[in-house]
This record gives sequence, structure tokens and C-alpha cells, in this order.
Amino acid sequence: MKDENIEIILAHKKQEITPAKRKHQKRRSAIEPIIGHCKNDRKIGSRNWLRGKTGDQINALAMATGFNLRKILRWTFLRLLTRWLTV
Repeated sequence: MKDENIEIILAHKKQEITPAKRKHQKRRSAIEPIIGHCKNDRKIGSRNWLRGKTGDQINALAMATGFNLRKILRWTFLRLLTRWLTV
């Protein structure tokens, strides 16, 4: 199965990359470690039980949702804790 949307960038051709593609690469490089830590810390494992491109998208959205919910809960807990201690 060949996907026409995939572009392979070789190391010796980095001068030909447009700024938009470079920005996309940097953003992806910033997100990959977060997904890896979420999988390891929450013992999800590297196995994606959902199939195909749609499964990959659902897995990424689930990781992002869990990560953001954890940040929201941490912020809420700290906010309530500071209010409780100042009363």
C-alpha cells in the first residue's frame, strides 16, 4: 500500500525544505516525546489496537485528550488547594 501524501526528506536535501515544512517537522518533533511519555507513564504500551489510518488518528486524539485532561485536573486541584489554604 503506497501513500502519495508521504514525503521523505533526505539529510543532504535539507536546504530545499520550505519554512512551512520545517515548522511542521519541528512541531512533530516536539509532540512525539509527549506521546511516548504518555504511553510509558500510563502503561498503555506501544500497541495500537485500532486498525489503519483512522485508528492512528483516534489513538493520537485519545492521547491528546488524556494529556490535556490531566493538565486541567492538575490546575483545578492546585487552584482549589490554594483557596482552601488561604481561607
